[in-house]
Amino acid sequence: MERERILKWVDRFRAGDDAAFDEIYSLLYRRQYYFTFRLLKNRENAEDVVQECFIRVYRNLRNVTEPNHFFSWLNRINYNTCINYLKAASTRELHEEDLSDYEEVLEDKSESGSPELRAEISEDRNAVGRALNKLSPEMSAAVIMKYYNGLKEEEIAEALSVPVGTVKSRLSRAKKELSSHLVGLYSVFPFLFAAVYMSQNSGLFSSSGSIWLTAWKGKAMTTAVTAAVAAGTVAVLSGTGPVIRKISIYDPSVPVHVQHISVKAEGYHGIASVRLNDGTELKKELSGNYSADIHENGTYQIRVTDDQGKSAAETVAISNIDSEKPHVVSAGKQGKKFEVVLADDGSGIDWEKLTLTGKDGENTIIFDVNPEENKVRMQTDDLPACLYVEDYAGNYEKFEIFQK
Repeated sequence: MERERILKWVDRFRAGDDAAFDEIYSLLYRRQYYFTFRLLKNRENAEDVVQECFIRVYRNLRNVTEPNHFFSWLNRINYNTCINYLKAASTRELHEEDLSDYEEVLEDKSESGSPELRAEISEDRNAVGRALNKLSPEMSAAVIMKYYNGLKEEEIAEALSVPVGTVKSRLSRAKKELSSHLVGLYSVFPFLFAAVYMSQNSGLFSSSGSIWLTAWKGKAMTTAVTAAVAAGTVAVLSGTGPVIRKISIYDPSVPVHVQHISVKAEGYHGIASVRLNDGTELKKELSGNYSADIHENGTYQIRVTDDQGKSAAETVAISNIDSEKPHVVSAGKQGKKFEVVLADDGSGIDWEKLTLTGKDGENTIIFDVNPEENKVRMQTDDLPACLYVEDYAGNYEKFEIFQK
């Protein structure tokens, strides 16, 4: 039924109804994104690759001569895009995320059975996910296409550009490999439980866009804004204007002396400029993102303009910039020692980075520190000297100390 529904939208799009692609995208996004994520094992890389896949589909769908082969054609585009990405990534460091961060949420929510039994069932389900992760990209693709995307073996063969016999062989080897990592009924019927697992696990992903809808149990994130709703994505494909995918900044909870803003933007007609409301132009990086350094706290509007003059805007608030350097409040002889009182009006002095050297900057001098009173004491015989002070935001100052 779903296949027939999708093919109807495909026919409408091929007949000239551009809006039909919204429906095609909405119906297919989650399955294609999940396929991509399983092969690449990285959330952000999967988002980029699946977007590239749908852009290719949008640009070439009207050239398809056999619409009934749409599903194998679509999966071939996605598979080839993934494989090309993996091949290119082999020349650089490829970051794979710990997929257990996403899989451990598959708890058994039923009320039947004891808590111990439900916990055991949940662990068995998650074991299926861990077993799937160990498959090669070729075997993983065949399994996902058949037991999650619902393709026939002939369609899989067409998508992978291999004989049907090769598909059967890959599925057979995948079954043996999955069974070797599972126990009990899970090892006897690995594909059955893999299909159930993938259906449940894919619920962790948005069904119609690249927003991550669940609470990701990953490390601290620096993303300030993620604007990637389905309507925005289709806007890129249909040429209605640019879209801001993501705005990233340094961790806003950590003081910095300069904030860095990075913008990921896409536009069907290209990106002409990315600017802040204060006139700052963001420069394009090798990664394709646009970035600039921010030196003052405030609320900034980011405006992305495409080559046709259409634009999109988002705002981001910056409040963790500390540009004030540490300074000396007082200095003088106190008994047999020389005392310096320091202050920092922003993030505070990082006392562990305090350094005292001879005037030439070479010989390190031993000194006493009292962070509670912001005081530094040294022997008068060690003067003249140089005191190097840094605050938690990275602002740095050098003080020359000597007796009059």
